[in-house]
Amino acid sequence: MPASASLAVNQAWSVLCLLVQIGSFPQTAEVRRLRLQNKKGLLSDADYAKMISGHIGYAIGLQEAMDMDVLCHGEFERTDMVSVLHPL
Repeated sequence: MPASASLAVNQAWSVLCLLVQIGSFPQTAEVRRLRLQNKKGLLSDADYAKMISGHIGYAIGLQEAMDMDVLCHGEFERTDMVSVLHPL
Protein backbone atom coordinates (compact mmCIF):
# COMPACT_ATOMS: atom_id res chain seq x y z
CA MET A 1 0.00 0.00 0.00
CA PRO A 2 1.44 3.39 -0.89
CA ALA A 3 2.39 5.59 2.06
CA SER A 4 -0.24 8.18 1.13
CA ALA A 5 -3.01 5.55 1.17
CA SER A 6 -1.75 4.15 4.47
CA LEU A 7 -1.77 7.63 5.99
CA ALA A 8 -5.35 8.21 4.80
CA VAL A 9 -6.49 4.92 6.33
CA ASN A 10 -4.78 5.73 9.63
CA GLN A 11 -6.34 9.20 9.73
CA ALA A 12 -9.82 7.81 9.00
CA TRP A 13 -9.36 5.15 11.69
CA SER A 14 -8.28 7.81 14.21
CA VAL A 15 -11.46 9.80 13.59
CA LEU A 16 -13.61 6.68 13.85
CA CYS A 17 -12.02 5.75 17.18
CA LEU A 18 -12.96 9.15 18.57
CA LEU A 19 -16.62 8.67 17.63
CA VAL A 20 -17.34 5.02 18.39
CA GLN A 21 -17.16 2.83 21.44
CA ILE A 22 -17.16 -0.87 20.67
CA GLY A 23 -17.36 -3.42 23.43
CA SER A 24 -18.81 -3.82 26.84
CA PHE A 25 -18.17 -2.90 30.43
CA PRO A 26 -16.38 -5.36 32.74
CA GLN A 27 -18.46 -8.06 34.33
CA THR A 28 -18.00 -7.05 37.96
CA ALA A 29 -18.16 -9.46 40.89
CA GLU A 30 -21.56 -7.93 41.74
CA VAL A 31 -22.95 -8.62 38.25
CA ARG A 32 -21.64 -12.20 38.35
CA ARG A 33 -23.15 -12.67 41.83
CA LEU A 34 -26.55 -11.44 40.64
CA ARG A 35 -26.44 -13.76 37.63
CA LEU A 36 -25.54 -16.76 39.79
CA GLN A 37 -28.28 -15.98 42.32
CA ASN A 38 -30.80 -15.72 39.48
CA LYS A 39 -29.60 -18.98 37.93
CA LYS A 40 -29.93 -20.77 41.30
CA GLY A 41 -33.45 -19.38 41.77
CA LEU A 42 -32.41 -17.22 44.73
CA LEU A 43 -33.22 -14.01 42.84
CA SER A 44 -36.38 -13.64 40.76
CA ASP A 45 -36.17 -12.74 37.08
CA ALA A 46 -37.94 -9.44 37.83
CA ASP A 47 -35.49 -8.52 40.61
CA TYR A 48 -32.54 -9.58 38.45
CA ALA A 49 -33.76 -7.40 35.57
CA LYS A 50 -34.27 -4.45 37.92
CA MET A 51 -30.76 -4.75 39.35
CA ILE A 52 -29.14 -5.20 35.93
CA SER A 53 -31.06 -2.12 34.76
CA GLY A 54 -29.33 -0.20 37.52
CA HIS A 55 -25.92 -1.30 36.22
CA ILE A 56 -26.94 -0.32 32.69
CA GLY A 57 -28.04 3.12 33.93
CA TYR A 58 -24.69 3.57 35.65
CA ALA A 59 -22.78 2.62 32.46
CA ILE A 60 -24.85 5.02 30.37
CA GLY A 61 -24.36 7.78 32.94
CA LEU A 62 -20.57 7.38 32.87
CA GLN A 63 -20.52 7.66 29.09
CA GLU A 64 -22.86 10.65 29.06
CA ALA A 65 -20.60 12.37 31.62
CA MET A 66 -17.69 11.86 29.20
CA ASP A 67 -19.83 13.35 26.40
CA MET A 68 -19.41 10.25 24.24
CA ASP A 69 -21.18 10.21 20.88
CA VAL A 70 -22.05 6.52 20.78
CA LEU A 71 -23.05 4.73 23.96
CA CYS A 72 -22.79 1.08 24.95
CA HIS A 73 -25.36 -0.21 27.43
CA GLY A 74 -22.64 -2.32 29.03
CA GLU A 75 -23.86 -5.79 27.99
CA PHE A 76 -24.39 -6.68 31.65
CA GLU A 77 -27.10 -9.19 30.76
CA ARG A 78 -24.74 -11.44 28.82
CA THR A 79 -22.60 -14.16 30.30
CA ASP A 80 -18.89 -14.29 29.63
CA MET A 81 -17.77 -15.49 26.20
CA VAL A 82 -16.18 -18.66 27.62
CA SER A 83 -19.59 -19.99 28.65
CA VAL A 84 -21.00 -19.05 25.24
CA LEU A 85 -18.20 -20.68 23.21
CA HIS A 86 -17.52 -23.70 25.45
CA PRO A 87 -20.24 -25.95 23.95
CA LEU A 88 -18.85 -25.30 20.44
